[in-house]
Order: sequence, then C-alpha cells, then structure tokens
Amino acid sequence: MAAAYRQPFILEFGPLFRVRLLRRAPDDAVLLVTTHQLLLDSWSIGRLSHEMLRLLNEPAAMLPPPGAGYDDFVRWQRDWMAGPDAARARAYWEARLAGELPLLDLPTDYPRRSRAEFTGASLPFTVSASTLAGLRALAGQYRRGLFSLLLGVFQVLLSRHSGQTDIITGTPVATRPLVEFHETVGYFSNPVAIRGDLSGNPTFRQFLEQIEGHVRDALAHHNLPFSDLVKQLPNHRARRRDRGHSPVYQAAFALHAPPPLGARDIFLGLMGSGEALEFSGLRAETYPLARHVGQFDIVLELVEGEHTCPGLFKFNAELFQRASIERMAGHFALLLDGIVADPDCPVASLPLLSGTELRQLESWNATHVSYPATRTIHYQVEVSVARYPGAPALAFAGATLSYAEMNSRANRLAHYLGNLDFAVGTPLGVCLPPGPERIIALLAILKSGCAYLPLDADYPAERLEYMVEDARCAAVLCMARTREALRGCHTCLLDLETLAESLAAQPGHNPHLDLSADGTAYVIYTSGSTGRPKGVPIQHHSVGNLARAQIRAFHVNAESRVLQFAAFSVDAAISEIFMALCAGACLHPLELDNTHGKPEHGAARLAPDSWRR
Repeated sequence: MAAAYRQPFILEFGPLFRVRLLRRAPDDAVLLVTTHQLLLDSWSIGRLSHEMLRLLNEPAAMLPPPGAGYDDFVRWQRDWMAGPDAARARAYWEARLAGELPLLDLPTDYPRRSRAEFTGASLPFTVSASTLAGLRALAGQYRRGLFSLLLGVFQVLLSRHSGQTDIITGTPVATRPLVEFHETVGYFSNPVAIRGDLSGNPTFRQFLEQIEGHVRDALAHHNLPFSDLVKQLPNHRARRRDRGHSPVYQAAFALHAPPPLGARDIFLGLMGSGEALEFSGLRAETYPLARHVGQFDIVLELVEGEHTCPGLFKFNAELFQRASIERMAGHFALLLDGIVADPDCPVASLPLLSGTELRQLESWNATHVSYPATRTIHYQVEVSVARYPGAPALAFAGATLSYAEMNSRANRLAHYLGNLDFAVGTPLGVCLPPGPERIIALLAILKSGCAYLPLDADYPAERLEYMVEDARCAAVLCMARTREALRGCHTCLLDLETLAESLAAQPGHNPHLDLSADGTAYVIYTSGSTGRPKGVPIQHHSVGNLARAQIRAFHVNAESRVLQFAAFSVDAAISEIFMALCAGACLHPLELDNTHGKPEHGAARLAPDSWRR
C-alpha cells in the first residue's frame, strides 16, 4: 500500500490519476486513489468522493452534466493576467512582501540540508468541542472570522517557538472567480502569503485585528498566481530552495469547510477522524496511510466540523522528530485555551507550556544553593583553616605551607596594616611575584578590612601609575624584585622584605573586625582595549558565591591540588585562589623561571574543567 502510494508521477508521460483496488481478503479490499497535486484541490476531492459514494450506493444514478472545463478556466486566467486587475494585484503583493523576507527559524532536531527533499510526516490533531465553542464565541464577539482567529494563533505559536516577530505563513485560497467554475473539478487552489507583525508584544485581540485586515486584503488580490509572484519579487529574495527553504514562507495553514452530504465523513477521514459509512451492504472506513511528502517545514490543516475541528500537523521529517511536533501541537492547544480565557493578554505572556514542562523547567532552573552570603570571603578561608590546620595550603618551589602557617602569616600582616588606620574598603595594591607571599598579602588585606588591587609588575609603568592613582590606593605591598616597576607611583610602598622583623612581632590570631559581605573585596581593571582601563569593585559575597559554585562544579575538596596559572591581574586568578582555599585544597601557584620570567616546564593554558589535578 505504501509503495503504491509513493510511486512517483511522470509529468511528461502520465497518467496523473491512478485507481487501484487492493484485496486483502475475499471480503476486505482497499481502494487507493492517487492523484498528482496539479489535478485536484480539496474541494474537488470532496466532490469526487461524493459522486463516487453516490454511484456505489445507487449504481444507476445519473450524475449532473459537467459544467465549464478546466481548460475554460485556463483561458480565463490568461486573459485576466493581461488586464489591469492583475497589475493591481502584483503591485499589492510586491509592496506587502517588500524588504528582506524572513526565514522561519524554528528549532530543529536535525540540521537543514542545502537541498531539501521534503520527506513528510503527519500528526493528527483536534480542536476540542469546548475550545471550538469558546473560539466561535470570541470570533463572534469581535466580529472576526474563525479562519483569521486560528491563523493568528498559529502565527503566535510560530513566533513563540522561533523567537521571531516577523512571521509569514501561506494559506491556500480557491480561485474560482466565476460561477460556472464552482462545479469544475481541478486544481483551483492558489496560495497567498499572510505576513504578521508581532513586534511590540501586542495583545492577541490587537494582533487579531491586524491579521483580519491582512486576510481581507489578501483575498481581494488572491487571483495572481503565486508562481508568477515569486518570479517577480526583486533580486529573487523568495528563491530559497537551493538552501533547503521553500520560497516566501516555510509554514502554511489551512481551515477547510467539509464537503456536504455523504462526502463529509470521507473528507474528515482523510484528516484522521472519519467515521465508518454503511451503504449497499458495504461498510467503508478511511484507511490510515502515513503522509510521506511535505512541501514546507510545518503545516497545520484543520476542518471546521459541527462540534470539533479535526486536522493534521504536517511536518518535514528531515528536520523534526515526531515528539517535537507533539509538543508543538500541545502548545497550540494551550494557546487556544489561553486566548479564549484572556484575549487581551499580550502574546508573549499567553500560556504555552504544559504542567509537566513547567515543572521540568523549574527543576532545570532550581539552581539556588545556600552559601554563607553574610560572610566575607576571608572568613570562609578561615573556616578551612579551622577544619584542616595541618593540611597543605600553598605549595611552591618545593616548599609547602599548611593552612595554619598561611593563616598566621596573613594575620600578622593584617594586624600591621590595621595599625596604619586605613578606612574599611580602602584599596591597597599588591605587586608581588608569584608565590606564597602574594596569596598571604591579599588575605591580609581582606582581614584588615581593606580591598586589594592586583598589580602585574610586567605592566607598563604608565598603566601601573594610572591604576594606582585612579583606584586611590593608600599603599602598595611590594618586594625588591617588583619595587622598580612602581617607580612612577606616587603612593606609600610597603616592602614586605624590609618589614619582616616588624611583621614577626605582630599577633598571629585572626583580627576581630565586624565586616560586611557587601563590602568590596578587590578592584579589577579592564584591559582598556576600547579606551582607558576601568576599575570594577567586586564584593565579598560575589567572590564567595563564585568559589562555592566552582567547588561544586569541579568537585574540589581537601584532597584536591589546584594549579593557579592565570595572570594575577585578571578575574580568573581570583576564582582559582578562592576555589582552592575555601575547599581546603592545596593551591599551587605557577612557578616561573627567574631568569626569563617564563613557565619552567612549558605550562599550558588549561580549560576550566582541567583546573582540578
């Protein structure tokens, strides 16, 4: 059955209409009628179905004589194309589709091929009776057509899924301009493009007014063949097939009125919801056959029934998995109910996600984690000191300092700085070579209530001078090796080597200061690539939050060894330092060759997930 359905038509030789009776059992057969799209539109299918059912039920019945033929319509259309109405229609469409046409950018499950084959699939969908009743009441209240309402909801769905506000959808219109063509069987369908503008987040009622106007204007100019329009658009902006896109629009919508009489159930059956028919001793029902051809990315076809709207979501199976379209169909149903409940809701706020999806979204975003937000970052290091006093804290050049030793040295320097009566939050520069002294200095500055400013001795003297002056540093901690780099800085230089004896006389216990986690921990300067460098103050609670997040992400604990390799003057160094010390891990400052200032062993710039070693 599927193979017979998929057998291609050869336009050059024909035939373009095939009828096959496939017998499955003596009393069970399938009638397969396959036609090329050029032959029939949806109304013609209903007409043929009705006549076929009548002949099956009444073999001697006389069918009405055919009226005008399709060749008559072709002649009429050629004459119309040469007249002023065609010129006016062409001018309308060129203005309506002016500018760069948007490509619908729905999230796909598979990458788009450069040349699409449009392998199609379909998903049955039904607008429930209660929802349809609400939509009809809404359409009546605002004096709008049900077609415009459903088309507007479909465009909102596409906008919410794509994030785009310029949405173009195609819809087929029956171009039967004269009464003599109303009974003619043939392909009279001509697509028109409806372009919706959802910018500014209008209410759905406002958007519906816009769509109703676009639909009315499109119907007034629908006789212009779409193929002719595509050729006339300037610069061939609409020709997208070579890039895997259909021209002008990539999504389509249709709302069919079911044919009357006996063909109604057959037509509905084609949409997946027909009922069995009994006639002449025969029982007939629709044979389910999956669609295998799709011209667009996604199409929604609905049939307006008396109580429900059955239909199909047709989609390009080269782009989407069935599960994705099932979710989209569910979102469409939720949008319909949301609009019935509150048509004055802005379109971006209309309900879209199911309860299951909302709970899943909440679980994905449940990233709140408790951390000591009211504690300073050096307090969190002091917690590690209390837990692991004898554990290695700093390892450099073959020597190791325990947490207790590191903390004691930092406390002595902190007490010394406290005796200088710096105000809380005063920036103090740190211009020290890599090693334990640099880490101890920044901890001491924090413990004293000041904020530290990392200074790289390799920076140009002018930049160091500017940073010290701009940050209003009260002093800079340095050593003989880095003092020369600060020769242009007009501030107090505290040489830790010169102060060694005074520092040794200071107490080794933690200073008892009531400091806020909202206070500034350090000041970091931008590169200045777009102008003068700018200093950015960073609070204690921000550093603590970052440290805790990285500890969790990289599973850092007291057994970890963390390499501190980032330049001291950038934020990455801060994350390395406090990630290690707040977890009780051992921090390994990168060792440099004293002669050339380069890494001794060709150290690599590692990705963040390599920080733990």
